[in-house]
Amino acid sequence: MNKAKLNGRTVLELNSNLFKALNSINSGRFFTVTFMKANGEIRVMNCRKGVKAFVNGNGKSFNDIDYNLVTVWDAVKRAYRSFKWHKIININADGVHYYNSRYFA
Repeated sequence: MNKAKLNGRTVLELNSNLFKALNSINSGRFFTVTFMKANGEIRVMNCRKGVKAFVNGNGKSFNDIDYNLVTVWDAVKRAYRSFKWHKIININADGVHYYNSRYFA
Protein backbone atom coordinates (compact mmCIF):
# COMPACT_ATOMS: atom_id res chain seq x y z
CA MET A 1 0.00 0.00 0.00
CA ASN A 2 1.53 3.30 -1.09
CA LYS A 3 1.62 6.04 1.53
CA ALA A 4 2.05 9.79 1.01
CA LYS A 5 1.08 13.17 2.44
CA LEU A 6 -1.53 15.39 0.78
CA ASN A 7 -2.31 18.76 2.35
CA GLY A 8 -0.79 17.51 5.59
CA ARG A 9 -2.97 14.39 5.69
CA THR A 10 -1.84 10.80 5.33
CA VAL A 11 -3.07 9.32 2.06
CA LEU A 12 -3.10 5.59 1.42
CA GLU A 13 -3.72 3.90 -1.92
CA LEU A 14 -6.27 1.12 -1.65
CA ASN A 15 -5.89 -0.90 -4.83
CA SER A 16 -4.93 -4.36 -3.62
CA ASN A 17 -5.64 -3.76 0.06
CA LEU A 18 -9.03 -2.09 -0.24
CA PHE A 19 -10.97 -4.69 1.68
CA LYS A 20 -8.27 -4.92 4.38
CA ALA A 21 -8.22 -1.13 4.79
CA LEU A 22 -12.00 -1.01 5.08
CA ASN A 23 -11.96 -3.74 7.71
CA SER A 24 -9.31 -1.87 9.70
CA ILE A 25 -11.84 0.88 10.47
CA ASN A 26 -13.05 0.14 13.97
CA SER A 27 -16.71 -0.66 14.45
CA GLY A 28 -18.57 2.24 15.95
CA ARG A 29 -16.19 4.85 14.48
CA PHE A 30 -17.68 7.32 12.03
CA PHE A 31 -16.11 7.60 8.59
CA THR A 32 -16.97 9.13 5.24
CA VAL A 33 -17.04 6.95 2.16
CA THR A 34 -17.44 7.99 -1.47
CA PHE A 35 -18.54 5.22 -3.79
CA MET A 36 -20.23 4.56 -7.11
CA LYS A 37 -23.80 3.35 -6.81
CA ALA A 38 -25.16 0.56 -9.01
CA ASN A 39 -26.84 3.15 -11.25
CA GLY A 40 -23.52 4.96 -11.82
CA GLU A 41 -24.19 7.87 -9.45
CA ILE A 42 -21.45 8.96 -7.06
CA ARG A 43 -22.57 9.01 -3.42
CA VAL A 44 -20.88 10.42 -0.33
CA MET A 45 -22.04 8.88 2.93
CA ASN A 46 -21.20 9.53 6.58
CA CYS A 47 -21.53 6.19 8.27
CA ARG A 48 -20.21 3.68 10.73
CA LYS A 49 -19.86 -0.07 10.95
CA GLY A 50 -20.95 -2.32 13.77
CA VAL A 51 -24.27 -0.69 14.65
CA LYS A 52 -26.66 -3.16 16.26
CA ALA A 53 -29.71 -0.88 16.67
CA PHE A 54 -32.97 -1.40 14.79
CA VAL A 55 -32.37 -5.05 13.93
CA ASN A 56 -35.21 -7.54 14.22
CA GLY A 57 -33.12 -10.47 15.41
CA ASN A 58 -33.56 -12.56 12.26
CA GLY A 59 -30.44 -11.35 10.50
CA LYS A 60 -29.96 -11.06 6.77
CA SER A 61 -31.00 -13.76 4.37
CA PHE A 62 -27.57 -13.56 2.68
CA ASN A 63 -23.91 -13.04 3.55
CA ASP A 64 -22.36 -9.68 2.56
CA ILE A 65 -19.13 -11.38 1.51
CA ASP A 66 -20.95 -13.45 -1.12
CA TYR A 67 -22.01 -10.23 -2.86
CA ASN A 68 -18.90 -8.08 -2.14
CA LEU A 69 -21.01 -5.84 0.09
CA VAL A 70 -20.26 -3.71 3.12
CA THR A 71 -23.22 -2.88 5.35
CA VAL A 72 -23.05 0.32 7.40
CA TRP A 73 -25.32 2.65 9.36
CA ASP A 74 -25.93 5.86 7.39
CA ALA A 75 -25.78 8.67 9.97
CA VAL A 76 -27.76 11.12 7.81
CA LYS A 77 -30.54 8.84 6.59
CA ARG A 78 -30.55 6.95 9.90
CA ALA A 79 -30.84 3.59 8.17
CA TYR A 80 -28.71 0.67 7.13
CA ARG A 81 -27.11 0.93 3.70
CA SER A 82 -24.86 -1.38 1.70
CA PHE A 83 -22.34 -0.73 -1.02
CA LYS A 84 -19.92 -2.89 -2.98
CA TRP A 85 -16.44 -2.56 -1.51
CA HIS A 86 -14.73 -2.57 -4.91
CA LYS A 87 -16.83 0.47 -5.95
CA ILE A 88 -15.28 2.63 -3.22
CA ILE A 89 -13.64 5.78 -4.57
CA ASN A 90 -12.26 7.04 -1.26
CA ILE A 91 -12.63 6.79 2.49
CA ASN A 92 -11.83 9.35 5.18
CA ALA A 93 -11.37 7.70 8.56
CA ASP A 94 -9.46 8.68 11.68
CA GLY A 95 -7.59 11.43 9.85
CA VAL A 96 -6.44 9.13 7.07
CA HIS A 97 -7.62 9.54 3.49
CA TYR A 98 -7.76 6.20 1.65
CA TYR A 99 -8.29 6.35 -2.10
CA ASN A 100 -8.79 3.86 -4.85
CA SER A 101 -6.26 4.69 -7.56
CA ARG A 102 -8.51 2.99 -10.10
CA TYR A 103 -10.50 6.23 -10.09
CA PHE A 104 -7.48 8.58 -10.01
CA ALA A 105 -4.90 8.96 -12.78
